Amino acid sequence: MTYDKTIWKDTPSTDTPITADNLNNMENGIYNLYPVILYQNESGSNGTINLSQNAYDFSILDILGKTNDGDYTSCRLYSPNRKTALLSGTNSGTTFYIKNVSVVISDNKITFNRAWEMSASSNGISTYQGNYIFITHVIGYK
Repeated sequence: MTYDKTIWKDTPSTDTPITADNLNNMENGIYNLYPVILYQNESGSNGTINLSQNAYDFSILDILGKTNDGDYTSCRLYSPNRKTALLSGTNSGTTFYIKNVSVVISDNKITFNRAWEMSASSNGISTYQGNYIFITHVIGYK
């Protein structure tokens, strides 16, 4: 739903009456600004996530997560239903890690698709199959 701004006019004009329709239009515009938490788990999950509402009801989804190293990642999707998103994370020390996972948003579920980790050190480069990214929050905006 889009918000149509009203250009109010002072009395005695009757072009912008204070009516239930006009007041409800303002209320809906204000209501749709507020985020809706669709999923929250501080520990995170790297399995199928059930959202509290359907993704098709939202124009924007923010997906927030963290890696197994405790680094944070996020992704913002517009018109999110039936889309795939990529979450990535890095961590460096004596070994540099790159972690990626693709997730599919469909109706009221997020499922993990492909996931891998690459590490680089003085010993060389290695890749691993496995999901090292955990989703902690999904926030929707109407």
